[in-house]
Amino acid sequence: FLGKDNIPFHSIIWPAMLMGYGGLNLPYDIPANEYLMFRGGKLSKSRGGAIDIPSVLSVYDSDLIRYYLSAVMPDTHDSEFSWEDFAIKINNELVSTVGNYYHRCLSFTYKNFGSIPEAGDTSEIDSEIERAFEEYDNHLKGCDFKKALKAFMDLAHFGNKYFDQMKPWALMKTDKKKCGEVLNSNLKLVKALAVMSWPFMPKSSERIW
Repeated sequence: FLGKDNIPFHSIIWPAMLMGYGGLNLPYDIPANEYLMFRGGKLSKSRGGAIDIPSVLSVYDSDLIRYYLSAVMPDTHDSEFSWEDFAIKINNELVSTVGNYYHRCLSFTYKNFGSIPEAGDTSEIDSEIERAFEEYDNHLKGCDFKKALKAFMDLAHFGNKYFDQMKPWALMKTDKKKCGEVLNSNLKLVKALAVMSWPFMPKSSERIW
């Protein structure tokens, strides 16, 4: 994985050297990124425009930094690292969407059932998970991590929408068996999200699992 300024060397000069020597494997894929900018300039430690990782990790959990860098990575164009944008993405995406969904599913199930309820018809959920995983897997294989992360977030949005539509809090009063089936489906989504988030946020995904 390299910056765009190294593309000519790694795609032309280095393969030519390997061919000249002979008998060596040539690069078959050269994942290259544009520049990650900071305060309007290129992120560069030698030029003073850099972020001290140990200092950051003393304040923020490493999973948060990993998530944000994956979400704003300069895959097809230069992007900007911004602490303001960092706070917005963490609060709006990780906390409000993903964390909120985890909390709703796990706490409601624990409070009302104490264990995993019996499953009902999970075909709709299974189909949605399969679709999300296929998209996610294709993006990971192509080193397109930003799109893989979007597939993860899209599934989390679907989970929140499904939870709202099925209204387990109302079902709990009228049909506890059906409520349990709905929660079982939601827990399948939680498991899928834990797996999909692992490459990006290993510590938090293992806690959720």
